Parts: sequence; structure tokens; C-alpha cells
Amino acid sequence: MGISRDGTSNSGFKFAYFPCLTITQIVHVVYKKNKKEYALKILNKAQLVKKKVVKSAMVEKDALIRLGTQGTFHPGIVRLHHCFHDSAHVCA
Repeated sequence: MGISRDGTSNSGFKFAYFPCLTITQIVHVVYKKNKKEYALKILNKAQLVKKKVVKSAMVEKDALIRLGTQGTFHPGIVRLHHCFHDSAHVCA
């Protein structure tokens, strides 16, 4: 994924970590090209399997995709802009 703990990356984003006590991490991300801010949710694949919550993660992703493609957006629900993964993590 190319993210280091000091907030640098090779992807054009600047990162700030917010530690969580669950299997996810929420990261404040700034896209360097246009200075837009995003929240990046990082899920650990091994922990998803260990805690048997893979299906829940997939249902959440599918729900966010459906809600984001309806043309109207609820102000209380975050929009899913991208979803990607590597060998150890799923990011949305």
C-alpha cells in the first residue's frame, strides 16, 4: 500500500493515523493534488477472518456502494469513493 506511520506515501496522499481498539484503523487522508480531505478505513484481513466478520465487512461495503450510486446522498452517511486491498488489508 505504500503508507508509513510518519504520514508519508508514494500515492499523492498525506496521512494522519487515529488509533482504534478494533480490527480497523481510521486514517485522515489529504489528496495532495487537490487538497481534498478523506477518511480511509483500513481493515486487517487476518483479524476479519479470525473474528469471523468477513461477511459483515462485505455487507457494509455493498451497502455503501448502493447508497452512493442513488444520486441523492444522506448527510449522515459517509460516501464510499474507492475500495481497494493488498495481501494484508482492505481499505475503503
